Amino acid sequence: MFRVTGLQALYSQREILAALNSLYSKFDNRQILAANLILFQLMIYNPSDFFKQEQLVKEAKIFINRGFEKGVKQSFERKRIRSILNSLIVANHKFYIDPLIEHFDSLNQWASQQESDNSFEQLVSDGIQQKDHLLRKSKVYSTTERDSESKLEETTRLIAQEMRVSMVSFYRQVSLEGLYNYEPPKEESFKKAKPLHPDSINVSRTINQFNILNQFFLKKIFDNPEKMLSSLELLLSIGQHLCPLGDERYPDLNHLMVIRGVLSSLPVSRLTRHFQALSATGVNLMKEMNNITDSAKGFAKMTSIANEYKTTLFFLGRITSQITFAKEVPRESSKGCDLYFMSEFPKSLAQYRNSYIFVKEKGIQELYYVKPDEYESEYETTKIDDFNLFEENINAIRNNKEVKIHLSEEQVKTIITLNGGHTPIKDNAYKLLEHCEANGKVLLPILKLKALIRFYSQMSSTDLRQAILEKPLVVVDDDEFYALSKKLQPGSSGTESDITIETSVELSAFLDRLDEYLKLSHIPVIQSSGKRIDVSETSNFLINWFQEKIRSMEKELAQKQDNITNFVEDSKALYSHLARTLEKLRQVSRLYYRTSPVATLNFLDKRYNPIEQNNKVKKLLNGFITKTRNYSEASSTTSTVSSAMNSVGTEASSNTDSSRENSGSETQRSRRSSGFFRMRLKKEGFVLPPAEESDTFVFEQS
Repeated sequence: MFRVTGLQALYSQREILAALNSLYSKFDNRQILAANLILFQLMIYNPSDFFKQEQLVKEAKIFINRGFEKGVKQSFERKRIRSILNSLIVANHKFYIDPLIEHFDSLNQWASQQESDNSFEQLVSDGIQQKDHLLRKSKVYSTTERDSESKLEETTRLIAQEMRVSMVSFYRQVSLEGLYNYEPPKEESFKKAKPLHPDSINVSRTINQFNILNQFFLKKIFDNPEKMLSSLELLLSIGQHLCPLGDERYPDLNHLMVIRGVLSSLPVSRLTRHFQALSATGVNLMKEMNNITDSAKGFAKMTSIANEYKTTLFFLGRITSQITFAKEVPRESSKGCDLYFMSEFPKSLAQYRNSYIFVKEKGIQELYYVKPDEYESEYETTKIDDFNLFEENINAIRNNKEVKIHLSEEQVKTIITLNGGHTPIKDNAYKLLEHCEANGKVLLPILKLKALIRFYSQMSSTDLRQAILEKPLVVVDDDEFYALSKKLQPGSSGTESDITIETSVELSAFLDRLDEYLKLSHIPVIQSSGKRIDVSETSNFLINWFQEKIRSMEKELAQKQDNITNFVEDSKALYSHLARTLEKLRQVSRLYYRTSPVATLNFLDKRYNPIEQNNKVKKLLNGFITKTRNYSEASSTTSTVSSAMNSVGTEASSNTDSSRENSGSETQRSRRSSGFFRMRLKKEGFVLPPAEESDTFVFEQS
């Protein structure tokens, strides 16, 4: 089974079948049975390629019917094998040349080449945004939140499915020859690099796409540094959808390694504070992914998954490494033989195939030759005419009583053949089969997978292949990513005590500086007049600063009453800015500045209670607006009295108020004539908090 699979990596099915037909006349009964088994395995492990080739099917029928000429009697076993193989050919040939199957293949190929208008990059951006929204959601689990989770689940599933489809497409198209002949690039200049084998171009392209996706996700998460935690959580969720366990759902180990590669890259892996801020679900997914992709244990978990789930889409890097390893098993017998020195003949000869063993003990000396595998007798005694000459020649090339030396072909001829006549067996056929078996163990699961994904749809819902995977690899400057990583976390330990800012500017400018740190998920330590403001006191410090600012504006207002409108607008802008900063503080502290759930709740209740903070800030703003209104009312009353005195006598009759205008108090009449308060008046003494984009305040009057 393994040997036949390995043979298909070295030779085409037609070449193998032609060789069987040409050698048939030299086969004995056992070899004829083995040849039929080879043909059977060619058909069942690669039926799509085999039965669609008319000439190959014709040659197979010729081989099956050999030995059944007129007058030739065959055994029951041969007749039964012939019947089974003929039935297999008839049923499968009819199936694979059916127009429905041919049309399906054509449609699948057509679908794989169609360009979609849906952007994969936008899909990932939507996923990050949706994840960020859920991370920052309130504690109340509403219908809206459930809808958001459903949308995120669908987005994540679609991202993983798009990646899986590209991998299914690769394994459907790749040939065993392509995998076998692929050679990983060595560290040499491009001009000196060997040209790729034609069958290996697809393998090289897919490995390049692995690197493209790695760069794509790295760039995507560093383009949104303020959403780094959301990006990490999304990547882990994608990994979960890529590798669903518990059923045959095509676990994609190749793209799971893409996710692992992003998370383990230097710019990302050093962000310990972000990994510590992962949700409980994220932490569990991270542990599970690390367990599956752990290379320190030889990818043992990957091997276990591949053995348990036959639809596993293998990690291509692992496959190429295993094939490179297997190809080290020589295809031909080595030139020369090994010579072992022992005091007694070994009980097991498996490791001494095609070698000589010289046994010398208590004056008894003998030379044995261990034959290559699959020979009826394992070893034979080798005739030596002159053992003294033999030992003299051996000691001339043996160093320090070595227990094993290698004899070249010329040395075997001089030391052994000319001193007794023995010649070792050159069994290149066995070496070839041994080489094929080693490679077949790696390639057989690929053949089985190709049969299982034969009818898997290759239709994409986004432009992943056209817009990203098929574009040339643009090497992104790692230094740029690392610089962003250093901004997100200056130190490798994740401690933030070394990040400080001073209150040497106005409050508005300070809030701008603080916002820059909050975008990077930092709450820096504040230095104010030589005093250190701890992170937990940041919001209270800002509110107190706002209070001082309002008091300062009140003093200026007493001296500059003609600028009341400017004061109101400035206070409104400062209030809006502070409200946004306080909300960012609350989110950052909730996600990154916590040690345990209980501590987090207490911390939020005492330090970052948004309702209490908002009420306090609104109250300060309302008080200031009330004072601006009082100043305006006083100014308006004075202006009205002065105007009335200047017009006494000459225009008294023309300036008399109507009965409706004369009703109400003097204060109310003054308000109606005030230009500043030409706004909607509803309730006196209370100011509604303005929307951030609002240009006017709303006063309420009872």
